[in-house]
Amino acid sequence: MASYFSVIRYVPNAAASESVNVGVVVASANRIEVRPLENWQRVKCFAGPSWKDVKKLVQDMHDEPAAFFGINGADSAGGLHSVLSSWTRVLQFSDVRASVAPVEELAASLCRHVLVDVPDDLNSDRRRTVVVQTLYRAMSSAFELRFERRPRGLIQKHARVPGRRTTHKFDVGIVNGSVYAGAFALSFATGQTEKQWKDTDAIAFAVEDMVVEVGVPVAVVLDAPPHENESYVRARNLFHGMPVRTMGFDDITQWANEAVTHVPDTAVG
Repeated sequence: MASYFSVIRYVPNAAASESVNVGVVVASANRIEVRPLENWQRVKCFAGPSWKDVKKLVQDMHDEPAAFFGINGADSAGGLHSVLSSWTRVLQFSDVRASVAPVEELAASLCRHVLVDVPDDLNSDRRRTVVVQTLYRAMSSAFELRFERRPRGLIQKHARVPGRRTTHKFDVGIVNGSVYAGAFALSFATGQTEKQWKDTDAIAFAVEDMVVEVGVPVAVVLDAPPHENESYVRARNLFHGMPVRTMGFDDITQWANEAVTHVPDTAVG
């Protein structure tokens, strides 16, 4: 008996054409199953706070797939495609393909190959890169929501900021001659303690040395470890009382929405 399958993809920003696999649908003539992603840490880093809603939706599909999709199975690729093709927003489905493998075997194979977890030894640089990408997307989306146009270079990665002793760089900043907002990113999710201390000190120096106007929103994202460790607590205490806001990964979207309010209409042109 033939089986048919499709990959469930989360697309947080359709304009950016970026997606992450969050599950698989597998069906035969009298059976339909959904296997969700087990470790959602990668999705959390990729998508920001909305990942929880997506996880619940995929879990609902898993719990009662026949009731959710309104079918007990699919006897052709076209039949399954007709059910899934209406999903065109944040959740989308790949093209339906056929297999000679039974449903259980096919589902297990697909999970191993297309549902990618975050390895425990993911290094700090890669984790920090994900945080920076999330900052950039959040600030760009907030800018477009407010001004109804794209930033066109106003939102920059590695945005240069003058300092009293030297020039510094925000990981992501809104800069147009003047500095309107900016953020740094730190990750403590791995055991690279020495690097975390050095990165914390470098950002603390930059914050103290930068020349920005009073009221300009400056933030440091502290990507928290699974359990509090010394380097994370040290960083949190160090930035407390400095002219910078510390926030967790889930606070990025809210901060970005607040930050773009400091951009004057004259800066957009």
